[in-house]
Amino acid sequence: MDKLKYSQYEWQIILQNVDTGTQYNITTITTEATYTTELMTGNAGTLELQLVNISENLANKKEVETVDFLTKVDPRLPGGQANKHGHTVQFSISGEGIFLGYITNVEITEQHNFKITARDSIFWLKSKDYLYTEDMTASEIFTDVASRKANINHAVRVGSSAVLKPYNYGFDYTMFGQIEHAIKAANIAEPGKWYIIRDEFGTLVFTELSELFTGIILGDNEYAISYKYNSTIEEKTYNYIKAFRPNEDLGMFDTWVVKDSDSINRWGQLNKIVEVDKEMTDVDVEALNQDLLAFHNLPTETFSIKAFGHIGVYAGNGITLQIGKIGQQGNYWITTAKHTFRNNYHVMDLELFYFNG
Repeated sequence: MDKLKYSQYEWQIILQNVDTGTQYNITTITTEATYTTELMTGNAGTLELQLVNISENLANKKEVETVDFLTKVDPRLPGGQANKHGHTVQFSISGEGIFLGYITNVEITEQHNFKITARDSIFWLKSKDYLYTEDMTASEIFTDVASRKANINHAVRVGSSAVLKPYNYGFDYTMFGQIEHAIKAANIAEPGKWYIIRDEFGTLVFTELSELFTGIILGDNEYAISYKYNSTIEEKTYNYIKAFRPNEDLGMFDTWVVKDSDSINRWGQLNKIVEVDKEMTDVDVEALNQDLLAFHNLPTETFSIKAFGHIGVYAGNGITLQIGKIGQQGNYWITTAKHTFRNNYHVMDLELFYFNG
């Protein structure tokens, strides 16, 4: 397979004026585009564009677009300002929509060059709001929260099933924090599931990680340019799981313990404590403990890798790594993906962690 074909995608950037509806194809004046996504951090997907802008008169002569309207005074705004924000940006590769978001930041240099930053729908979940939930699943809570923002399109691709206990989200919770809290509760209540939200070309999606495995293979003989591997038991590794369940009749907790003596002998005892819902049965709690032990009783393995760019590789996706030089092979989740485009140049910087699947 020709690796270079992945740096020869035809990419297109369309900027639409929010006031007039006029669309501008700014691909030819964009010298660099960087698209970054993160997995469940609360940070929005971000598209950063470096533009060499030219005057409107020169643009007409050369038959190229200009973004001079970003500097023109808008009489509706105080102080003779230009309306620089809220315009939509669409980024597509070979006809496939990759990013759809809104301009939130504009920088202009003395050479009249522009740096435009656009964010996806997760940006609007930074707001705080009050919320009380009862007899709702995490995906229903997601729908409730997302519906409170008029400009957020949203969809549930894979819904959660566990009905969560009532919870009062005070004003210290962001809207993302409310969804994140519900998802964490659902992930505990439904062993083996890992629910997330992410933006997919302008739609905020609730889904489950297993649906996002791509089958793409990266390795030292397949697309990878450079990498750094790390293995640790200092964080997120546990070989002793203790679950607590409230027992209101006795006014105390019922407890369950599961452990792995072999790894305790090797690494020492690494404890994880989890409080489960009082509605969970003994069988459910025992199954949860076993799932948690199986998941956490391993070193945490992460990779930082630079590779030839590949569309469909974003935060939340799963890929297979094959690094023969250090004998590492397995499936990894992407926690951060940064794609950089310049002319026919397309590389991606990925942060990944190993999952046993």
